[in-house]
Amino acid sequence: MKKIEIDILEKEELIGEGMRRGIMEYLDNPFRPTDLAILTGALIYSHTDSPIKSIKDVECFLLTKSSLENRVVVIETNGSENICNPEYRPNVIVPVLELSDNLFKKETKSIKIGHNKFETIKFGEYPQYIADIVIQKSLENKYRNKMLKPTGRTYTFDSKTPINLETYPNKLTKHIEYEFEGKKYIRIKKNVTKKLNKDFKIELTNGYTVDLYSDEYLWVEVTPVEWLVNRHTNTLISINGLLSGIRFDNKNYEGDFENTEFYNFLNKHMLPDMLQKLKTNKEINESDITIFEAIINEISPEDREEYVAALKILKNEIESLQGKDSEKKLIWKRI
Repeated sequence: MKKIEIDILEKEELIGEGMRRGIMEYLDNPFRPTDLAILTGALIYSHTDSPIKSIKDVECFLLTKSSLENRVVVIETNGSENICNPEYRPNVIVPVLELSDNLFKKETKSIKIGHNKFETIKFGEYPQYIADIVIQKSLENKYRNKMLKPTGRTYTFDSKTPINLETYPNKLTKHIEYEFEGKKYIRIKKNVTKKLNKDFKIELTNGYTVDLYSDEYLWVEVTPVEWLVNRHTNTLISINGLLSGIRFDNKNYEGDFENTEFYNFLNKHMLPDMLQKLKTNKEINESDITIFEAIINEISPEDREEYVAALKILKNEIESLQGKDSEKKLIWKRI
């Protein structure tokens, strides 16, 4: 077994079956979507007639790896079961990490009693909650004036509108992480399911109300991920739904989870993104330049400006570390 493997839960693990109880029965308001999950396209709704005003009011669909009638089983956050086409994007991802024995013992030393008296730990980092309005304005101002320094890390999401189904493959886009006043943020354009939701404004986690259908960019803070601990299986289950907008697959689903587009996304993008280490100034090197150059070559012209600006900042950082060594500076002459 690898040190860490990423997965999602079966239907029975969430809501139980027969005499077996699922984890959702033990939790109050389980697996709530983060701000990022909503901004990346989660289908949010309410079982009441009252309009949705806050993220606290929303219900959503949680992905499972169970199948029924060649489709994917999804569980509503109220515990109801449903199914959807594999091409459907607006479901919310609740990742599960399976750790090797040694790593599990090491990481659970920092365990605490948290959510509903479950053992919880913080492990890895991921963009989760929107910055407050003051920080939003400061970040956007500095970004537009090219005054923000990238950390060298990126986070990958799908930039296709979630309502796009069979005819649209995943269009994965990397989002650059920036440092500001000791914290880390990404800049993201809202990608909401316009054809499924009614137009509305919603108050997100920190009280900042956003118009989900405006074209503005928002800043989301990168913070440690909190997990429920299952000692019986050496697994960690995310307390929150972290992301949405990812297509499960482009064909009928019969339970062969490891052969899906979604499994590939979890292992090639979400897990590495969550566990990537911070770099010091001295560790910023030509590998980062190569990454940013590759991104620039792949993305559309309208999205290219941000990456070009970040690339210039990285090059300047490297040159300042290298001093006045002209031979080393020739490395970047072609850029």
